[in-house]
Amino acid sequence: MLMALAAHGGCTVGTEDMPPLCPTGLPAVRRIVIERVGHRAYREDGERVACATFKPTATQVKRFFATAKTVDQGAADATLDRSPCQASGTITFVDGSKGRWTIEQLRVGMLTRGRTRTLLFCKACRTRPFIW
Repeated sequence: MLMALAAHGGCTVGTEDMPPLCPTGLPAVRRIVIERVGHRAYREDGERVACATFKPTATQVKRFFATAKTVDQGAADATLDRSPCQASGTITFVDGSKGRWTIEQLRVGMLTRGRTRTLLFCKACRTRPFIW
């Protein structure tokens, strides 16, 4: 029964290590503007993460949005590793809509369009500069 529910709407079934992932329904990306790369969003005690190497290109960010899936915040918090290393900027879609994005080095991203915030995870982003 659970598999049938997950398959409805194209969502995957979550596991112990991976949250349920659903299609974004986003239009194709027209333009990516990168405003910041390699910055540290927060610092934890004893952390030795070098964020300066996280410098995704516009092509890599566009690919992130083309392949990422939506994820529930609670499910993401319970299953996904997060990174303080981030890149951010703006996005324009082919339908003319725009948004702001932030992507973490561990393949988690946030898209803000107006008042709507969408948490994303790119399971398929298994190339540099992402870490998996």
